[in-house]
This record gives sequence, C-alpha cells and structure tokens, in this order.
Amino acid sequence: MSAGPTRRDVFRAIRLEVLTLDPRSDLRSFAGGVIRPLLERTGAKAGAVTLRFAATQRELLLLATPDGPLRRRVGRAAEGNLPVDPATTAGRFSGIDLEEMARAAGVRPSIVHAAPIRGHEGTVALVELADPDPALVPDAETLTAALAQIAPVFELAFLHSRLRRERLEARLLHAVSQELGRAVDAEALLGTILDLLRQVVPYDAAAVFLLAEDALAVVRQSVRGYPEDSEELLHLKVGQGIVGWSAKTGRPQIVADVKEDPRYVDARPETRSEMVAPLRSGGHTLGVFNLESDRPDAYSSHDLELLLTFAGQAAVAVERAQLLEEREAARRLEQEVRIARRIQLFSLPRIGRSLRARGIAARTLPSLEVSGDYYDFLEREDGSVLVAVADVSGKGIPAALILSSLRTAFHLGARTTDDPARWCNDLNALLQASLRDTEFVTGVFGVLSPDRRTFRYCNAGHNPPFRVPARGETVDFLETGGMILGAFADATYTAGTVTLAPGERLVLYTDGVTEAQDPAGEEFDADRLVETVLAHRDAGANDLVAAVVRAVRRFGGRRLSDDLTVAVVGGPDPV
Repeated sequence: MSAGPTRRDVFRAIRLEVLTLDPRSDLRSFAGGVIRPLLERTGAKAGAVTLRFAATQRELLLLATPDGPLRRRVGRAAEGNLPVDPATTAGRFSGIDLEEMARAAGVRPSIVHAAPIRGHEGTVALVELADPDPALVPDAETLTAALAQIAPVFELAFLHSRLRRERLEARLLHAVSQELGRAVDAEALLGTILDLLRQVVPYDAAAVFLLAEDALAVVRQSVRGYPEDSEELLHLKVGQGIVGWSAKTGRPQIVADVKEDPRYVDARPETRSEMVAPLRSGGHTLGVFNLESDRPDAYSSHDLELLLTFAGQAAVAVERAQLLEEREAARRLEQEVRIARRIQLFSLPRIGRSLRARGIAARTLPSLEVSGDYYDFLEREDGSVLVAVADVSGKGIPAALILSSLRTAFHLGARTTDDPARWCNDLNALLQASLRDTEFVTGVFGVLSPDRRTFRYCNAGHNPPFRVPARGETVDFLETGGMILGAFADATYTAGTVTLAPGERLVLYTDGVTEAQDPAGEEFDADRLVETVLAHRDAGANDLVAAVVRAVRRFGGRRLSDDLTVAVVGGPDPV
C-alpha cells in the first residue's frame, strides 16, 4: 500500500490551486478560493480568513467548512494591526465574531492554528484552521511557512481590491461633478447626489437639509428611507437634534448609537447610528447631510471623509453654480493625483545601506506630479540583486495603475526564476491581457551577480543601458531582449550577459533623459548622456545620478517634457 501524501505534497498542491485564482477578482471570492483547498488538503474542520482594511476601519471575516457555505461578516476592525506571529489556541478562533460564525456552522474546535500572510507593509490577512490533520499541519509555524508561498498573490489580490475601491470613489466623484455641472434645480441635484453616495457609503435612510434663515427647509426630493408620516419631525430648527447641532456648529459628527444620544429626534425607530456633515461654503453653513443606518457603529472616519467631499460639492452647487465646472475639475484632478502618488510611492524601493554599498543609486523626476517611470532593486539571500527600470506609456493615474501591476508581477516572477527572459515573457502575457491597445511598457530587467561581476539582463524595447569602462571612451550598449511589453501576444524574449571588470558600472535610464529638448527643440540624446557619465565616472553612484539630472535640466530648462529616471549599478563605491 502506498503512503499518503506528505506535508510537502499537500502544500505544493494548495499553492498550485491558489496560483490558478485570478487576483483581480472580487477579494471575497479570492479569499474564499484560498480557504477551500486549505480545508480539502489539510482535513481541517473549518477555515477562516480575516482581512482588515485600515483606510475604512473595517474587517471582512470569511469562514467555511468542508461541506458548508462560505459565511461572511463585515464589521468594525478591532484595535491594532493583525498579528504578525503565528499562534495556536485551544478551542477558539481569534475573535468573538469568528466564534459566533463557527458556532452557527456547528464547529467546536479543539485546536485552532492562526497564521499571518505577510506583505511588504505588514500582515495582509490572518488565516485560521480548526483541527487540521496534525500529520500535515502540526503547528501554526508550519502553516505560516506554507502560506508564505502564496503571500505575493494574496497581496496582489488585496492591492487590486484597494485600487478598485479607490477608482470607484474617483469615478463617483467625477459623476457627481458632472451632475453638478448640468443641474439647474438644486432639489433634484441633491437627490441625485444621495443616490450616488449610497454606492460608496451605505445607508438605510438619508436626507439633505438646506438652511433657510433660522430654519432647516427639507429638500423633499432628497429624502430617502424615512416613513411618509415623519415629515413634521424632519422640519427641524437650527440646534434641534443631531442634524440641527451640525447646522448650528458647522461641524460633522458620527454617532455610534443614537439610543445613547439625547439629541436624536426619533423620526425613524429602526435607526441605530447616524452620521452628519455640514454643507459649507465661504465660511457659512448652507445645509446638512444626514445618513442613518440600522446597524450600531456603522460609519467610519473614512465614510465621513467621503461624505464631507460630497457635502462640499453640494455647497458649491447651491451657492456658486457659475464656478462649478472649473472648481470640480480641479477637485477631481487633485484626488486622482493623490491616489496615483500613493500608488507610485508604494512602488518605488528604498535604497538602503547595503544597496548603496554595491554602488547602486537611482532617481525619478516626474514631468507631472505623478511619474510613469519605474525602477526597482531586490536583494536576495545569495547576495544577488534583481534590477528593473521601466517606462509605462502615458502619465498620471492610468500610468501609475499599470506601474503598480508591473511591480507586483516583477516581484512575483523574481521569486520563481532567475531568467530575465522568462520574466519578460510572463510580464508580456500579463500586460497584453490587461492593457488597452494604446498602452504598453518598455523596460530592462536583470540580475547582478553576488560578486558584482556579471549582469544577466533582458531589454524589452527600452532605451539600451550601457556599461561604463573604468578607463577609455568606449561604452557597450545592452540591447539583447525583445519587443515592448503588452503590445504583441506572440513576442519572445532572450537574455544577454555582460561582464563587469573592477571599476566598471552600468547606467540605466528612460527616454525622458535622452529625449529632453532644449528651447530650440534639439534633444539631449544618448551621446550627451554618455559624455556626461564619462566625465563623472569616478564619482559615487548618487553623485553620478545627480550629475546626469543636472545636465538634463541645464540643457532643457527647469520644466521636463517627460518623466526622467536614471539608475547606476556597480562602480568604484566602497563595499
């Protein structure tokens, strides 16, 4: 009789099943898809995943049994971050909500292993298994080690979920702006805003009140979810009720339980929590937004931030309709830049002491507030360094979103192979399936050997890096590779290798350097770049990067026509 599957076989099978999941799918579906193979392969009685969303102060709890449905609960996140260390507890899950869900599923565990899935910014999720086969999962540390293999995919799914939410918020703000621009009737306008707001901040009842001298005049068309006989209660005076308090003070507030607040006017018996935000313009309160929920403690500070944004737009519509289009366009752009800037800051690495000791430095200057350029350096335990410099077509938030996906895919590929050509083939397949016809990426991806003597690379349609000699005037350009990424499904890629003698270094860059133009329209070009580098080749890596940036700025003036990135790898810097 053959032996049963080993622990290694089980977790390899789980990893393969998880890697077939689409990280761009709904996060609930993706997490549920992770639980199922864990249950089936480990013999556990139940499995749970906890996802915490810091921006919205919410938790998503998922629990499944081998033969039962996936159970889901959303609530306010507990204090603090998710655990970073594995743990084993006797007879219970990590929280009261999960315990209730387990009891409802008929699960009474003896042992529960809790294992964190760690990402670049901390714990992404907490996975718990109840009573797994001890031969396969003897302790929480074993489970944590196995989950580390799928952590990058889980982090990518989490990132896609966050980006979807932020894009939805941006689209809704844009939609509200359009409605504000078309609206003539303020009552119909505010009702439309409430309907749009519901897609981002759920509520069971809502209203917009506009101030008329010392009274709150209800915009009847913008009332949602109140009983028909509550109209008299809704005709509040300034200072009366939570809404009246906001009108009088001009301040927003979240009330976790209206039953504990004597100011609440009981216009709707089902209401348990409430959120109010004033409509202010020019230092004056024009009205108040009011959202109510049947759940206690339903609203977070993130919800209030969104509501205040909507309230600001409504106030502009009421008082300054003639300036609406210009002001709302600026508001949309500001939000897009904030989102894109956050994505870019997440994508660019920090060059620490060990990288600097290897003669590595880089700098990106955006032509707009957000760049479409990307560079990355990944240190590995064997002493090698993975290098990437890329340029995404376009600028602003679309380029930043592509850049974020590129970074995640590069990190995933770097875990599975040392072959830069394989990275480019995989990146091309991923991008070709997700980019639009006009979008593409160019880049150079490579591995610097532990002794800094060889650099194995693949150039995907990018400006060729070059090797700088310690002496002499001849540089070698690195052109081996293939086509641009994301444009051609049948593109193939090959890798090249360059040897670095002592004192030699590599310079990588984007076309914002060589295509920078002076006032007469002449380009900086590759010859000027090489000349600048040779003139400063004995400088440290940071100083060499700074010298190139200065030369480009002097040539083209202070304003850049395109994003600019320069990276230096290797050289005379001390180790």
